Amino acid sequence: KHCMRFIWSNFGAKFGGNRHQFSWTIENLYRSNLCYVNSLCLVCWLIRRDLLNMPAGRKRGANELALKEITQKLSKEEVIKRLTANITVLMNYAQPDASDTPPSELTEFAYDIAQPLVINHKDKDVRLLGACAIAEVLRICAPKPPYDDEQLKNIFTLFINQLHGLDKPSSASFIKCMQLLESLAQVQSFVVLANMPDANDLILSLFKTFFNLVNENTSSKVQSYMLDSMVSVIQYGENIPVDLLDVLLIHITPAQKSSDPHCYKLAVSVIQRASTSLEPYVQRFFNSNLVVGEQSDSEVAEHMYDLLFELNRIEPTVLLAVLPQLEFKLKSGDIEERAQVTRLLAKMFSDRNSALATQNAPLWNCFIGRFEDMSTDIRKECIKYSKYFLVYHPEQVQTIAEKLSQRQLDPDEQIRQEVVKTICETAAENISCVPDSLFDVLKERMRDKKWAVRKEALTSIARLYRKVMSGPISIVSAKEATQQAMWIPNKLLHAYYPEFPEDKVCVERCLITCLVPVSLENEESVQRLILLFSNLDDNAKKAFGELLRTQQSLRNHLNEMVELSNEDAEGNKQAIQRRAAMIVRLMPDALKTQTHLSEFIRLLTGSELRGHLSSVVSWSATRQQVIKAKGDVVSKIGSRHAIVDTIKTLMDRACPALTDSQFVALLVKKVSEQFTAVDMDLSEDSVDLEEATVNGIKLLNILSSAFPGHFCDPEVFEIFIGWLRHPNHHIVELCLEIFIATGDEIKANHPQIVSCLQPLLTKLATQGTVKQAKYATRCFNMVYSESKAFGRVYNSLVSSLDYDNEHLLAVLTSLGQIALLQPQLFANKHKTVVKMFVLKKLLMVDRCTREFDKRDEEWSPVEDISKETLLKVRGHKLMVRWLLGLDHDEKQFAAPVVKLFDCTLANDGDLNGEDNIRSADRSRLRLSAACGLLRLARMKKYCDMMNMDQLQRLALTIQDSCQEVRQAFIAKLHRGLITLQLPLSFLSILAFTGAETCKTIKAEAKDALVKNVTVRRNFVKQHSRAKDVLFAILPEYSIPYAVYFVAHHPDFQRLNFQSLDMFRDCLWMLLEPIVQHTDNFPFLSKLLQNIKQTKDAQDEGDEEQNKRLYAACDLAHELLTTKLGPVKLAPFPGEPLLPTRLYTACKDPNPNIAVYLPEGYSVKRKPGAAGTGVSPKSQPAGSSAKKSQKRTSSQRPQQK
Repeated sequence: KHCMRFIWSNFGAKFGGNRHQFSWTIENLYRSNLCYVNSLCLVCWLIRRDLLNMPAGRKRGANELALKEITQKLSKEEVIKRLTANITVLMNYAQPDASDTPPSELTEFAYDIAQPLVINHKDKDVRLLGACAIAEVLRICAPKPPYDDEQLKNIFTLFINQLHGLDKPSSASFIKCMQLLESLAQVQSFVVLANMPDANDLILSLFKTFFNLVNENTSSKVQSYMLDSMVSVIQYGENIPVDLLDVLLIHITPAQKSSDPHCYKLAVSVIQRASTSLEPYVQRFFNSNLVVGEQSDSEVAEHMYDLLFELNRIEPTVLLAVLPQLEFKLKSGDIEERAQVTRLLAKMFSDRNSALATQNAPLWNCFIGRFEDMSTDIRKECIKYSKYFLVYHPEQVQTIAEKLSQRQLDPDEQIRQEVVKTICETAAENISCVPDSLFDVLKERMRDKKWAVRKEALTSIARLYRKVMSGPISIVSAKEATQQAMWIPNKLLHAYYPEFPEDKVCVERCLITCLVPVSLENEESVQRLILLFSNLDDNAKKAFGELLRTQQSLRNHLNEMVELSNEDAEGNKQAIQRRAAMIVRLMPDALKTQTHLSEFIRLLTGSELRGHLSSVVSWSATRQQVIKAKGDVVSKIGSRHAIVDTIKTLMDRACPALTDSQFVALLVKKVSEQFTAVDMDLSEDSVDLEEATVNGIKLLNILSSAFPGHFCDPEVFEIFIGWLRHPNHHIVELCLEIFIATGDEIKANHPQIVSCLQPLLTKLATQGTVKQAKYATRCFNMVYSESKAFGRVYNSLVSSLDYDNEHLLAVLTSLGQIALLQPQLFANKHKTVVKMFVLKKLLMVDRCTREFDKRDEEWSPVEDISKETLLKVRGHKLMVRWLLGLDHDEKQFAAPVVKLFDCTLANDGDLNGEDNIRSADRSRLRLSAACGLLRLARMKKYCDMMNMDQLQRLALTIQDSCQEVRQAFIAKLHRGLITLQLPLSFLSILAFTGAETCKTIKAEAKDALVKNVTVRRNFVKQHSRAKDVLFAILPEYSIPYAVYFVAHHPDFQRLNFQSLDMFRDCLWMLLEPIVQHTDNFPFLSKLLQNIKQTKDAQDEGDEEQNKRLYAACDLAHELLTTKLGPVKLAPFPGEPLLPTRLYTACKDPNPNIAVYLPEGYSVKRKPGAAGTGVSPKSQPAGSSAKKSQKRTSSQRPQQK
């Protein structure tokens, strides 16, 4: 009102003050589509009713309905003219009240205009104007049209045909078509059509016309009129065609939705506006097609599940009676049907903003049960949609997380793989949506037994880390998501420990593609590597170092192979094959790698390919040059060549793409800046910054061992020399290790650095800590091995041998290193060092007097150990290193040292037997002596010098009364065995851990046994020469030693049930990993039978000892037959070898078939059950054995 009053006050003069003329002009503007303000129609009515004070529906008199007659005699132009005038008159005529009768002029005109003369006129403009005139007639006469049903059919056919003109907005007739649609929509004229009999075809035609017309050019007003017309037909019509639902629903199917989005939007609007009226039809449609399963000719029947999903998104109320029926479908016996319904419900429940789970709890619970469906495809479908539950529905996270945790243990590897993929995709989208329990699932699947699952887990979490870390490092390190992803590098590197070549290759690829992408610039790469390494735990750091060392070994082999092929390929053929064999051992799928590598060697005859490969493994090449050289090699081979994937994997592992000399220089600069910040105390938390600095030097230390050629910048070494003066001992030790790794580079190319190092190394070797002295001496050997300076340092060390010297530990350590590294130099004064000082002034003298108290514990930290004990331990190590460095007169010097260590073990760590040493100190000395013997036993010449009594006492260290001694001894034993340096007989010592009371130690021993068995069997497979010495490698041949050690154990009593129980566990500790997954029972049975046909080689005449030996054999054989059950294998055809050092042939020709176990004893006996014989000692395992090692003074051997 206010708007129109304002317009009238300003523009009323233009209409001569005639308010009627003003009102009709505004309304005509609106009707002619020249003004599109939606509220204008209402304003016009308000003006007519209020401003003019004239009620709507009032007649205006006969002169206002002056309609011109339309006859056949008129020309086309005249017809058009008269129709146009009549339309204007009709548009200005208001709709009469319901009680009023339409004027006769209108009735006659309505009859004439509906005749074929107009509606079937050959001119399209006439037909269009006729349709507009009839539409106005229907408006005026509403709600009862002045036509019969037959006429209405023709009229609505005309309407529908004329509405096709809306598809061309630029045509001259568009305005009239628009006017026609507007008039029909405003009065809801199509409701008449819906209530007519036999008008279904016209209704379908109307809806199809509207959907065909709508496109990107259709205005919103036209769409609004179309929508009003269709909704009015559905809402007020009495007879809606069955096929109308097809016409409507076909446009919300996925195919139509993507191809014609405008029709989709129109259909959605119709469904939302007419949802109440459509609901019964929708329910009937789905009940007949989905629930009952009737055959249907509907076009949308095949899109049933897609329609349900779309309808649920558009207007859930139309499916209120349909969705509960799906619960029966979820329980269908037809897998395909069950899968379709599961997929549908997964989409519906997981859809953004969906509240279906809370609205329909029974259906939700039924759906959740499909996570455990018997069909793999259905379980996979549920897992696939779990991502959307985690992201969009936080209220369902706990339920979905529980289901995913269960499915990670699914027997089907594809399901486990899908679980990993889903979790990682969810975390990549929003890591905060993933609970910690699902990250634990990823960690578990990284150790899956199937390679496909492990690969998916490794690569997926690596890509997740790369995405989280994308962007500038300053921003990345501050993001909360970064902290949530910091566990990823640790777990990835932990996966490098298992002996699976595929896992190692995958971890290496993840390192250079995701953790520290090689595509980054040096500055960014350095920062990422520092951040990565600073967040690694100790095990991950060790794995990182092992990864780089493995790559270095592979790089060296490949480089040597290239050089040999460059010189004389034919002459060096065998050498090339040896290098190739070493490469094959480090690669997955050895057989395929060997075949492809042989073909690659043949291709290396071309100088160009050889040159590219040389650049790939070159120290001097930059990272970019290495990457380019890799591409050149692939191009030269051919991207479709069969070997290209293997060679790409080989180059990825061998090339130094992670670092180059520029990278190292930049890294050293970054660490040096941290040093400066710590020294100046510029950091808010200097402790954390110092820790970061130490981590940086550790990183440099690891890189120096793998990439020594990249440490070639003099400025880098000058920085390292400055760090050698740092007060932090650990930093100095790390720097010394870097100098050891790069010693060859320094010696060859940096004489100025050599001169600067000498005084620093000398000081550290004589006055530093134990580790500093050790590393300084090694560094001295690397740089000054042929210099007189080494001799001066040695003389200075010898002259410093004084018990009161506060740096004596460093002096002894340095002398031990010289004895190992420079035995010729050490031989000059070895008597002064070993005999005159270590033996007479150190080991044979007890300076401390034991102070007895109630807290005389068996173990103490190293800080609480007396100086004398620490010096004695260092003296033990010096003698061991001295013997290891000898190359002549070994027996003369080694026998007394071995006897000294044995005596230390026999006397419980108290060599002199004066009982002046505390228990904790004696434990340290026992451990030092045992480790010394183990170190010497790695060399065959010293191992052969040890008699069986000495080996037996050494073996009993694994049952020492001190837990820490046992644990350290097992670790030392394992390190010697896993590298195949210790003889096979020492593997049997681990059998005694079967009686271990500490679960942790027992688990470590079990793990060591399994690893050793695996390593030895793999060694036999990989080395053809090993078949000639199987008796020294195969773990089965350790059983004769185990039987011998058990039979000679001081606690073994062959007639005592409880003693047999203890050693039954010991023997099974060794046998279990040996017999697992193998068919070696006939061989083992034959081996044990052969032992019973021999006698103890140490004392053939001791019958009781022989019986103990046979009893141990029977115990082992009984274990095999009982644990493995009935075995149907042919007897072993050969004769297994027995160690002649332990067993000698029996002269009695009759076979020994007697049983030496007590009557009634069974290996199935529960521990602690009652039995015959004397009760065993009520002491921990091995305690009596250790006591038996203590000898009286008359039994003690002479001390030299």
